[in-house]
Amino acid sequence: QVAIVNAGGITQIFEAMKNHKEFWKVQDCACELLFYLADNSTDNQVAIVNAGGILQIDNAMRNHKESQVVQQYTHKFLGNLRDNIANNQIASSLQGDTKKVCQILFQMKSYMESEFYLIYNIGRLYALVVDDANNCVTFVHLGGIPQILEAMKNHKKSQKVQEYGCKLLFLLLTDSNNWIAIVNAGGRCQIQEAIKNHDMPEWVFHEYMISLNEW
Repeated sequence: QVAIVNAGGITQIFEAMKNHKEFWKVQDCACELLFYLADNSTDNQVAIVNAGGILQIDNAMRNHKESQVVQQYTHKFLGNLRDNIANNQIASSLQGDTKKVCQILFQMKSYMESEFYLIYNIGRLYALVVDDANNCVTFVHLGGIPQILEAMKNHKKSQKVQEYGCKLLFLLLTDSNNWIAIVNAGGRCQIQEAIKNHDMPEWVFHEYMISLNEW
């Protein structure tokens, strides 16, 4: 692990993945290698993420859905990453907007009972992902969808938590993979309940009607 990383192996792996996007064997080997480089090594995990690893892994997952190796090792990698974020083991070592998204999600998890804190941080997340596809991918893979739904579930009586949560979830629906993830996490029912129980702004109904075409 150490020798490969110190020799610039992560960069080389990503270069190979970029240059051979359509070759499943390259993606298979790369995703498996990335998992083992990061396994039991938070330093390597951080190095992979800081080098743009989440986006590279996302591309492999999307382009090679039929590959069991790609799907298996990317899900394992991302699962370990989410666990370390939940334990606050790596957030301080991340860089840029990835660090911001990570820190906000960790703080939301820690203060899930605070209505004000959730409203504030859901707004911050929206600002990070609204015009940035990379941040959107990062948010989803770091477990953002279940956390937004958990916030909405825990604060069903809060107009603002429901409204801001819907706003962020609707933003994600432009990607078919995201709306599948939202539906599978119970998001459809959560959104319907929010609209039923609250006097939502007109744009919420508009976005909801659009989303029905997807669902």
